[in-house]
Amino acid sequence: MKCCVILHNMILEDERGLNLPCFYDNVGTRVQPERNPSRIHTLFFKHIVRLRMQPLMVGSGMI
Repeated sequence: MKCCVILHNMILEDERGLNLPCFYDNVGTRVQPERNPSRIHTLFFKHIVRLRMQPLMVGSGMI
């Protein structure tokens, strides 16, 4: 987070007095997010099973 703040401040200091335009209406292309509930559920349960298969670590030993 500190790095982001430092970079932001450096950019502001570098661009001070340039009067740059601040509109971004026509930059890039619009995308539609993929909403596939069955894929989301499949990935979720796959990760749950993987997590449950791992041994539980407590302190310096395993349970």
